[in-house]
Amino acid sequence: MIEQLGRAGGTVLDAAQLDKIHAIAKREQIVTPYSSMIVLVNDEQRRMLAEAEAAADRFDRKVESGNETLEKPFNPLASASTSVPEASPLTPVLTAGAAFLLLRRRSRPL
Repeated sequence: MIEQLGRAGGTVLDAAQLDKIHAIAKREQIVTPYSSMIVLVNDEQRRMLAEAEAAADRFDRKVESGNETLEKPFNPLASASTSVPEASPLTPVLTAGAAFLLLRRRSRPL
């Protein structure tokens, strides 16, 4: 049904058509090219969404590509305080030796 309504014969869909498509998507709880999935966690966000849905420019929003560049991205590997020292190369050898001795001691008849 949404695909059918979205075919405007090469013309741009008007707000009434987009409202109809959006209402169907909300009612059926689906995401379409005409809607988005938004997760709201508090009452302020719900209020802001209600205001945006009522605004005259509700279907004339800026499209974000998701490829925006951060000016100062957080890099947890750059912090010196979070570094972890490497284990000694002898650690696996000593662990294997201790396990061998423990198993050998248990397998001896008393």
